[in-house]
Amino acid sequence: MLFYVVCNEVAIVIFCGEIIKIIDNEIDEYLFKIIFIVTYFSYFGFLYNGVIIREGMAMSLAMVAFIALHKNKWIRFLLLSALAFLFHYSAFFLIVVLLVFKNIRLNDIIYYIWYIAIILIWALNLSINIYNIFVKIIVNLCDYLPFMNRFAYYVVVTTSLRLDGRKSLKDILFLIIGLWFIFRIKEMIPFERKLMNIFLIGLTSMVSLNCFFIGYRFYDYFLIFEIALISLDCVLQTMDKQKKYGIILYGCNFLTLIAIVRYLFSVL
Repeated sequence: MLFYVVCNEVAIVIFCGEIIKIIDNEIDEYLFKIIFIVTYFSYFGFLYNGVIIREGMAMSLAMVAFIALHKNKWIRFLLLSALAFLFHYSAFFLIVVLLVFKNIRLNDIIYYIWYIAIILIWALNLSINIYNIFVKIIVNLCDYLPFMNRFAYYVVVTTSLRLDGRKSLKDILFLIIGLWFIFRIKEMIPFERKLMNIFLIGLTSMVSLNCFFIGYRFYDYFLIFEIALISLDCVLQTMDKQKKYGIILYGCNFLTLIAIVRYLFSVL
């Protein structure tokens, strides 16, 4: 267990360091690293270092694979992706999304429409309907990808559903964080927009599967990119904006930690 945790933290540190190299700007590296680590441990680090360790390792490796893909280092990307998949098969979804979105550029209007669609899915509580479609897709995938059988077991057999996923505190908090990023979309540099694409996939998956109690084991692969977005958001803004809005983002993340701790105590 300790080995997994150490390796996970090493991968996270590498991801953090690579982002600093990519930005290649006069940013406060120490501030960036502090915000990055605090944001990570406010939710993801707690859950995926202490509870779901193998998937946490897969998640961290997939994030480093994202950096390799961004730099067009295909051999490194394939090796890291394969390693992430060996730790946990669910990494397959993130790897596919990274490949699909590698060269996609979206304009501001598309981001606004995308976020409105996310809110509508959440507000209209369409999760049950979308979950049924999701189950059919997973079951059909099993015919072509045998390794999906175990994932299908979790999705189809071992879970109960909640009728109103809108009651999830975690969902509300991440929607607030997503709204903040949407407000800032015009100011985002190209690399931030790449991170934003992956994060919005996470938000879409979250509201689409929030009736599914362990859906986070699917969409957290995408939501975790918020740690990079929040860190960059803070260090690339003026000090006044950092003070004004930073507390909102940190507050949401720590409330998310409280929400997941409450959830774990309710099911363990």
